Amino acid sequence: WIAGIKLVEFANVVIPLKIDIRANTADGQGTIFDATFSAVDMDGNASDPIVVVEDIAVVDGKFEIAFDMATLPAAYSPSFSDVVFSPVIAAEIQNADFFCGKVTGRVDTFDQELVASTFGAAPFGSTTTPPTDCSGEGPPMFDRIETCPALAPGRNTMFPSAGFERTFDLYLPEGADPADPAPLIFLWHGLGGDADEFIARTEMDTYVDDLGFVLVVPTSMQGGVEWDQLTLDDNPDLTFFDDMVTCVTEQYNVDTDRIHATGLSAGGLFSSYLGIQRPAVLASVAPFSGGFLAGYPDPEPTIPYMVSWGGEMDLAFDQNFHELAMRMIGTLTENGHGLVTCNHNMQHVWEAEFTPWALRYLFDHPKGADAPYAAGLPEVFPDYCNFVQ
Repeated sequence: WIAGIKLVEFANVVIPLKIDIRANTADGQGTIFDATFSAVDMDGNASDPIVVVEDIAVVDGKFEIAFDMATLPAAYSPSFSDVVFSPVIAAEIQNADFFCGKVTGRVDTFDQELVASTFGAAPFGSTTTPPTDCSGEGPPMFDRIETCPALAPGRNTMFPSAGFERTFDLYLPEGADPADPAPLIFLWHGLGGDADEFIARTEMDTYVDDLGFVLVVPTSMQGGVEWDQLTLDDNPDLTFFDDMVTCVTEQYNVDTDRIHATGLSAGGLFSSYLGIQRPAVLASVAPFSGGFLAGYPDPEPTIPYMVSWGGEMDLAFDQNFHELAMRMIGTLTENGHGLVTCNHNMQHVWEAEFTPWALRYLFDHPKGADAPYAAGLPEVFPDYCNFVQ
């Protein structure tokens, strides 16, 4: 069987698993002697077994499979790092070629309970896209905002987006000529953080007046991955970004050729994701401890990236951000992107001293910039930064 576990708590990412079942059942009754689970990669190749569960009772077409602390191997994980999970799979047989149901339990690596996840299973080889629930419906689509609420400097709450009330902080440059279009920067915090913590860490707000830019610092909904970035499906956080762009550019004089994204960890991953999902909106992207996850398409070659990370010990939640950085640099180089790399070797951090050169990179890369660093990096950049191409 090929099963798709849709982790709703992790932005609906789908984990494909191969399940080999030996059973004796008839009319919805009987026993599954053993169910052997293997991970499946993007090419449909199965791993060695990751867990075997034995002696599972089937009653009225229903059965439950639970296992503890199984490891999804790095080569089969969306983040290219091992992920430990302990699911409880409550299944119901729909017909001879389909069973499905709910998934509870937890993803131990991220200390995240599963309460609303789902799965579906079909014969292995019968489909390239495994079912993920009992409905057979595709992913949801979200409406974009039509009427913007009045925004104000400071914390904006109850901002309507994708059916939720969202929050973001808005910083406007004092003393700037309102007739001059200003750059707009989105700053995305990491897992377990918030806007207040990240502004205090980066001190980016202290540069708004002198450099004359608009700064938006969104607050997440505190989900399992902080920002929806694990699939390319439409999602509430992508909608939130679109709606903030719509409303901020509608109410303030923003230079739409200078809209940028940056962030750390989950925020760095989401900045990387936005570069792929919104190449027509963003001028440049500067992820810190970010990267491209499994299943992402190649990014548009028009988007310049600055890739910053903390060396081989850049680890968080047992995830290897050094590996993500290496993969990202390889992908960008192969696809002809303008690219600056900065290995600060300080592990999984954004120090306030990074902010001046992060801002300089973004400001020097509006839409249409023609390799401004081909002759060398400006002096504000530390020695560990390099222009790649």
